[in-house]
Amino acid sequence: MNTIKFHNEHLSQTKVVNNILRVYTKATKEDLNKDWYKEAFEFSVSVVSDFDWKVSPTQVVGIVAALSPMCQWKRNKELTISFLTNYFDGCWQNTKCLGASKQKAYQIASLSNINRDDTDLICAILSGAKTSAFFDNIYNYRDSKLVTIDRHALSISLGFKLSQEHFRNYKMTDNHYAFFSKCYSVAAKKMECSPLKMQGVTWVVLRRDHKEALNNSKNLLNLV
Repeated sequence: MNTIKFHNEHLSQTKVVNNILRVYTKATKEDLNKDWYKEAFEFSVSVVSDFDWKVSPTQVVGIVAALSPMCQWKRNKELTISFLTNYFDGCWQNTKCLGASKQKAYQIASLSNINRDDTDLICAILSGAKTSAFFDNIYNYRDSKLVTIDRHALSISLGFKLSQEHFRNYKMTDNHYAFFSKCYSVAAKKMECSPLKMQGVTWVVLRRDHKEALNNSKNLLNLV
């Protein structure tokens, strides 16, 4: 699949790959050396320790992924700690986040000791392509082959920043998700790195300065 229609825009693989590479080439040496997903895994392990190993690292990574939709990373970490605090206090419903995300986090936290490290089961609970990929990226940060297409990854692919509101309106089909994932893989191959590295580095660059990283020339309203 070398082209796709995304809302009213016809996108070619070449165009999207070039948008991704444009951001990647703005990475500093520090950006390239940063292993964001490893740091995310280490955060998950630290949470396990904080809660006296009453949950496993696999579960915490799953909970992080479950609570990630429409959520900045800082808030994602805060929600994970808040949810687990509430969960062990018997009031997990009090966690202030999306209801579906909270329910999935509860299912993962409630897994038995036999099943709590079953990655297939956790992915089945997460169910979504983005959250399942995010889980795999963090848990298998050394060699994950999946790509997390979140709001930032989609902004990079399109060449302009999407707000949370617009991202909610940009519903991705399975074909859309596969297309953008493939574009990251193609871009990664050109730079001789992994798709995970490509997505992680460009995400770091975008967070630092989206105005510098993106074209910002497209009128977003033209695509709605």
